Amino acid sequence: MWFAFVDESGKPKFWEKDIKQEPLYVVSAVVIHESRVSSFYHEIEWLKRSVLPKDKWSVEIHTKEIVHGNKNYKGVPLEKRVKLLDGLFEILSDFGELYIMSVVIDKPKVLALNSGVSLNQLGRLAHAYSFKVLADMVEHFLRVKLMTEGYEFLLWVIDDSVRIERERTRDNLIEAVIRGGYDPLLGRDATSFYTILPPLFAHSYQHLGLQVADAVSYVISRRLRGLPSKKAFDFEKYFQVVRSKLYGDGLVVVSKIPRREHWWM
Repeated sequence: MWFAFVDESGKPKFWEKDIKQEPLYVVSAVVIHESRVSSFYHEIEWLKRSVLPKDKWSVEIHTKEIVHGNKNYKGVPLEKRVKLLDGLFEILSDFGELYIMSVVIDKPKVLALNSGVSLNQLGRLAHAYSFKVLADMVEHFLRVKLMTEGYEFLLWVIDDSVRIERERTRDNLIEAVIRGGYDPLLGRDATSFYTILPPLFAHSYQHLGLQVADAVSYVISRRLRGLPSKKAFDFEKYFQVVRSKLYGDGLVVVSKIPRREHWWM
């Protein structure tokens, strides 16, 4: 079985203040085989224990907090926070059979090229479309693996805070995965009925895979926004690690949401 751990950076909101603060919305999947999950988690836990003070061993890896040294990382010296992120991306760089797929919504361009749509509706469409594109990439990955390595299941593990447009769209995603038919969040290929299990929504502190997906989305957002490396954090190096793990066309930047009838039943 494969696991696709999914988390986001930013929010799909198009109000002026939201675009100014977060011009990009990024959602990423970190895909890893079940046979490798245990060793992956073990390496990250060993890193945390070797870098962080003992009272922080159980704290989740939340990249924004690590960079700014606030919330759970308040009081942790900069040197230790840098070592934590450096170590995390070194693990990603060296770890085999780990794949990254990411979708970026360029909110200023989407707003400019999708006139005539209310800001609330545009946010909902951008949110749904980003997951539709991500689901298509994950399905393509699994289809290739089926042809080359034999039959496998895949389980989506999605950060509960993403909400998938609250309960309504979450239910749509679950229904689409189970049904395996055409759906705005899944695509047209009915093979998903036999290979992709209903998604699991979980809190990020429960899964290191979700925390890694958060780090990936955060790094992509900073890099594509052209923000300089902050303090001693080398975001250019982190981004190159992410690039080395992209599967196929694994980084898709969306500048315009297609007409609904082309992808939404």
